[in-house]
Amino acid sequence: MEVIDISPFLSQSEGRKEEKVEIANRLLSAMSDIGCCYIDGHHLDFASTLTRARSVFDVDVEEKRKLSAQSASNKGRGFLLFGAESGREDTFEPKEGFSYGYDWDGKGGAEQPSSAIEMEARNVWPSSAIANNSEVEKEGRGGGGGGSRQGDVRKVLDGTFSKLCDVNVAVLRCLSLALTSGETESMFDHYSSGGEKINLARIFHYFDASKNTSEKKRTLGSSEHTDWGSLTLIVQDEVGGLQAASPSYYDRVKRE
Repeated sequence: MEVIDISPFLSQSEGRKEEKVEIANRLLSAMSDIGCCYIDGHHLDFASTLTRARSVFDVDVEEKRKLSAQSASNKGRGFLLFGAESGREDTFEPKEGFSYGYDWDGKGGAEQPSSAIEMEARNVWPSSAIANNSEVEKEGRGGGGGGSRQGDVRKVLDGTFSKLCDVNVAVLRCLSLALTSGETESMFDHYSSGGEKINLARIFHYFDASKNTSEKKRTLGSSEHTDWGSLTLIVQDEVGGLQAASPSYYDRVKRE
């Protein structure tokens, strides 16, 4: 599977047109053939993010129910309870999840989500992710490595979301350059402009197959489905499990 370094599309520098066109053509080929690829050059600290993502689930089931993403008022933000997202009637998915998106609260109240846009809503955070400024100062401001630091869980996850939105735009600009034979990177700009306000980041906690309590249903981590939106960016931990298939390819997607 192709490894695509998109760093030239995240940089503000100009003048590396030939390099960018070569990268763009490789990305388009990967998307056309297999439908996915590895993205490199994003400069994201996923070890730090995954450590904090795991700690989000360190609350009791009552708090998870209270902050359910299936609540109409939460508009998809919050917890997906264990087994609640099983995509097929004959399948049980032993996992729980947490969804969050654009940090409206971090804008100092200058922006408000629109009630007319279904996907715009404030995030709902569990007590395991509420900032504790004194602890953040004590542990340091880097947000990298180490164990779970309750104080900066939300800060790190919000930062990761923002950077992933930038990666999403960079990938679209890369594809635009290939699809227009090197003419422009902006073909999809009108699709991605403001898209960060409706984007969702979803953290999934997968359990062992033995957690399936239904004898009549098969166990599967994630049922067959088609994602909505323009792109899906996936980050795996060391366990992995993702597979990719196309008419010309089938393999387990290893963690890079």
